[in-house]
Amino acid sequence: MFRHLLSRVVMTTAAIAIAHLPFSKPAQAFVGLEQEPNGTIEQAQNIDHLFSTGFNPDIAFSDNTGFRHATIKGTGVGTAFWDNFDFFSLTIDRAGGRGIFDIDRTVNQTTISEPCLENDLHSCTVRQNPLGFDTRLFIFDPDLVSQAFSDDELATWGGTGSVANSPLGSGLSLDPYIGENGFNFTFQKTGTYYVGVNFGALDGLLQQTGRYHLNVAVETVPEPTVLLAIAGVATYLIQRRRQG
Repeated sequence: MFRHLLSRVVMTTAAIAIAHLPFSKPAQAFVGLEQEPNGTIEQAQNIDHLFSTGFNPDIAFSDNTGFRHATIKGTGVGTAFWDNFDFFSLTIDRAGGRGIFDIDRTVNQTTISEPCLENDLHSCTVRQNPLGFDTRLFIFDPDLVSQAFSDDELATWGGTGSVANSPLGSGLSLDPYIGENGFNFTFQKTGTYYVGVNFGALDGLLQQTGRYHLNVAVETVPEPTVLLAIAGVATYLIQRRRQG
């Protein structure tokens, strides 16, 4: 009898806790657009309003309501010196949750002009660059200390949206990824975190343009008061059992 009562109380309290988790109800997956200027941390574009729990196949754990996530479509200019960034910011209210950061669906928009044959202007052609758009990811904590970095990662990491197009081969993608499969990231403190998307250039070109999707997923951490309530009820019932 006691065990049955304890089980029911704990389950009821847990259900109340889950009901009070932010973003615990299904919602449509939002997609935001990158907004310039956001080339420095001071200009970082805030994405807090874009988070939802709607399903997105490009995002790992997007079918898990314990994670909220956001997608931003952006464009960038890559250089051989890797000196261009897009910065985004997000607010973490409770520490201890996991984070996933993933670049997907990159497209190199740079065209390549083929050389003309001598005295034959009709032989000149312009074609789309077949290479991907080379990007990197940086994560900075509220103190602006770098916490994570990613360059080429396995195309199978994360959800869908990446292909094995890295010149390094071995199933690697030019799309960076920080998350469960590679570098496990945990938000160690509360405050504003910054995501830097960095752009490079391939094929010996000094500059390339491209577009990308930035996917960010954040694990929801229950409120401490709810966890204490569950523990308190369990402790109380155990004590009553021992006394009775």
